[in-house]
Amino acid sequence: MSSGESKPRSAESRLAWARLWARYIDLTLYAFLIAIAAGLLIPGIATWNRSVVGLALFPPALLVDAVVIGVFGTSIGKFIAGVKVVSGSGTSPDVPTCIRRSLNIYLVFGCGIPIVALPLLIYEYLDLRRSGSTWWDRSAGTRVESAGSTPVRTINAALVYVALVVGAAALAVSR
Repeated sequence: MSSGESKPRSAESRLAWARLWARYIDLTLYAFLIAIAAGLLIPGIATWNRSVVGLALFPPALLVDAVVIGVFGTSIGKFIAGVKVVSGSGTSPDVPTCIRRSLNIYLVFGCGIPIVALPLLIYEYLDLRRSGSTWWDRSAGTRVESAGSTPVRTINAALVYVALVVGAAALAVSR
């Protein structure tokens, strides 16, 4: 390989952006649904500090994501982006494996604290590009594969995420 040629990337590393948008769609949807449930169960939660509520919603959203993937084999975001999580044998991972994976994601996302998450996520992105997988997938014995992922599906996933954020912001402003 000459110095001008780049090393071919693995299939998993080519899915980095699809993975990102799928995760953001899923966590936004689950956090929104959990927030609605919390609002019904805990009167006055809407007056609480939004940052604190957001941090509190992150772990249950990851748990819901793990259960959804473990039970259904995919999630809404992953379906939109055209990616899927599989076990080392290529089958859908079970719920305990998905929970272990989500716990590792929680740690890499800096437990939901942005200033902690940013350097960890940059490192994970570089690791994904270098090794073809993330630490949370390697440690859980899973990997992410294409389920029809294309650049168009990745862009659509990004647009769905933007629409979710704009919709959530509009709801927050209107209350």
